[in-house]
Amino acid sequence: MTAEIATNLIHNRSSMTAAREDFLLIMPSYNQCHYIGQAVDSVLAQSDPNWVLWVIDNSTDSTPELMKRYTDPRIHFVHIPARMDPGTCINWVLDREGHLHRDFSYIHTDNLLRSDYVSEMRRALSQSDSCIAYCDMKCLDGKGRYTSVFRRGSFDLARLFSLSSLGVPFSATTNLAAALGGFNSQDVADDVIFCIRAWPRARFVHIPDAIMDYRAHQDSRTTAHGGQWEMDRSFLQAYERLLPEMRSFNVDPLQALAQRMHDLQVDMQLKLEDAWYRAAEETVLPESSLNLQTFFEADALDLFDLREAPAPQATGGDAPVRGWKRIKGKIRKRWDRVMHSLQQPADRIAQQPKPHSINRRLVWEESAHFRHHAVPWLYLSAKALQPDDPVIRLASTDIHTLWITLVLHRMCGWRFQVDATDELNLKRWPQLEKTSTPCGQENLLLSILPGNIFLSKEKYTHRNKQN
Repeated sequence: MTAEIATNLIHNRSSMTAAREDFLLIMPSYNQCHYIGQAVDSVLAQSDPNWVLWVIDNSTDSTPELMKRYTDPRIHFVHIPARMDPGTCINWVLDREGHLHRDFSYIHTDNLLRSDYVSEMRRALSQSDSCIAYCDMKCLDGKGRYTSVFRRGSFDLARLFSLSSLGVPFSATTNLAAALGGFNSQDVADDVIFCIRAWPRARFVHIPDAIMDYRAHQDSRTTAHGGQWEMDRSFLQAYERLLPEMRSFNVDPLQALAQRMHDLQVDMQLKLEDAWYRAAEETVLPESSLNLQTFFEADALDLFDLREAPAPQATGGDAPVRGWKRIKGKIRKRWDRVMHSLQQPADRIAQQPKPHSINRRLVWEESAHFRHHAVPWLYLSAKALQPDDPVIRLASTDIHTLWITLVLHRMCGWRFQVDATDELNLKRWPQLEKTSTPCGQENLLLSILPGNIFLSKEKYTHRNKQN
């Protein structure tokens, strides 16, 4: 391997030993010749000149030829024909260069650094010898057009174990990388795993500025590994392996996730109430009815992922139920029944805002965050109690519980049980199966009902059921 690498060095490394103040930039590269030139140019444009860039390339495209135009001695390009995962590329550089530098950053070939990226990251990392620094970012599409600004905000234990965890772009001290033993070379989510493992050992510093442009495109690593659903599944599997390590530091991700779920449910509840009060000139629904369940049943808002649910197969030889459009009429009729059950005069009911007058995306952000925390909580909790093919019965059939179990059904193929007497429509909720007797001696009983979040192993009785 050493001889092969030596023969593939496009630029000879300068004989001068790198100064420790040089900021180490590491860029794994694979078939991104149409983007890598812009990425390297953004490095060359840094206002802080004290940096070195190592590009570890396994490409089969024209990347090696393109990189020949860069003659700056601070740029080191290594082409290794054998395919290496990004974690292995990062470790390859850290093993050889890490001791020469205090700080490093893991960057991608399709992202662009703002001119003050190195200086801002260096300043943030100076706060501790074991430190991770991360920034906000502007998002680009494949054609280089700006699409949004992603404000990343602060991270705590719950968010690190969520499906919206911390990964690239970030920088860290080489001292921290050495303590962690480098990057995981077997996982797609190598950057996420690094940040989670750093939590008990490092200081996390957020730079509240978009000093990187993050490009989302069809040739991205996420797409190459099956899209966001596959990436989320890889997160869950990695979190399961990391759970014992976190607990060895006396931190409990499951407890942190459950508390965050509760807080987000409160946020959704209050935002929905506020939406109703602002839309209605005269409110007739009692405050106790202004909740996620009521608004969903009234078809008054969309929940994250529900409209992407797979179409369940109908029984009795009927055609498949296609998505959610077929049940729109039923939901609207249920809304009418809710309104009539209030026994209000017809003229007052007529004054009520129609369901479509509620901003459907009003609680989108809260619902997305809730889903990102609830799915790992349920997955990890179930695996901790029953590692092999967990069998879970619903102790509550509220919308929160149904929603998250549907996501786990889509993501991992899990199915969930409800009592045979339950009136739930299985065509609408394909993740459910009805059983007349408890399964086994003990059951995992689940509720994500607001104020009553739990997954426990106990004997099932009808008294457990809450609607």
